[in-house]
Amino acid sequence: MAGVGTLWPEALALAIAVPHEGWSMLLRRNDFRPEPVFTGYHGRDIHRGDLALFLPNWAALQWTRVPQNLLSHFEASACDHTYQVNVQAAQASGVRSHDELVARFLRFMSPA
Repeated sequence: MAGVGTLWPEALALAIAVPHEGWSMLLRRNDFRPEPVFTGYHGRDIHRGDLALFLPNWAALQWTRVPQNLLSHFEASACDHTYQVNVQAAQASGVRSHDELVARFLRFMSPA
């Protein structure tokens, strides 16, 4: 499984769409500073190993639920040292809970 990266202006974040899965990720620095390394991922497929470089403790992340809003049906956020990741389910994704959304992230990150 792979996601597709889209760089935010000034390298402030990297959005990662997971095609045909109904959810996406947003990776950014905890201090909100630009991350020049993100530029190399724009328009590229992003695999679990790429994401693990930024989130080495991905399996042990402590997730916080983000209240539902107009942009996402379910959303959760977690921090790993320098970086924060948000996972977001689209309204029509079929995701039925925050736990299911986090499980989809963990499945993405798990070795095949």
